[in-house]
Amino acid sequence: FSDIPGFFLAHELAHQWWGHGVAGRNYHERWLSEGMAQYAAALWTRHSLGEAAFRNALGRLGRWALAESDKGPINLGHRLGHIKGDPQIYRAIVYNKGALVLHMLRGIVGEAAFRRALGDFQTAHRFGKAGSDEFRQVLETVSGKDLSRYFEAWIYGTALPQLTVSERLEAGSAPRAVVSVAVTDLPGPVPLLIGVTHDAGTESRAVSLDPGGGTFTVKTPTPPRRVDVNLDRGLLLRLRRH
Repeated sequence: FSDIPGFFLAHELAHQWWGHGVAGRNYHERWLSEGMAQYAAALWTRHSLGEAAFRNALGRLGRWALAESDKGPINLGHRLGHIKGDPQIYRAIVYNKGALVLHMLRGIVGEAAFRRALGDFQTAHRFGKAGSDEFRQVLETVSGKDLSRYFEAWIYGTALPQLTVSERLEAGSAPRAVVSVAVTDLPGPVPLLIGVTHDAGTESRAVSLDPGGGTFTVKTPTPPRRVDVNLDRGLLLRLRRH
């Protein structure tokens, strides 16, 4: 990310809180340092360059994370890529996938709850060591949501959501796009942003996607031309068009 001014500096400054302020209990918890710092740098990108640059950065993180995700779970820490002697596997999963898992958790619990949980986590473990279980517990306490299935899939496992998307574009007096999403390997409901491009611009709709999938309708003022899902790069997923 040398092309994003301040990205590297933001990552390293974030270690004042993630890595120094609170350290991982052992090598399994390295993502609480590097993933947090990488996500902080991505958020800095949004703050300094805007939403489009932020989504672009998330997309780049995602491509690298997806390419290496099957090499092992996040909590394997420094052992990732060790047998092959390939440090890029460690960086792709601990840094980039770790950052994107944080982004997905933020979407699930909501931004306000996520920010409060980060503060509570720092307060509870300042200048000490903690792990994924403690982080999950503080997120659950603040949000009131059970996140155990998400952590099991995304931190301790390698499964990622796989979406198969099909659409029906309708013109006429009531133009709309009917979007069907089939899902595998989704541990629980997640937010999904659907965008429909039409002659006059783009209509977007935020929906809750369940593990069983769903069908969603997006009305447009002019005939719809194209459908895009995960428009905001809110999910790390594998996508198939049908």
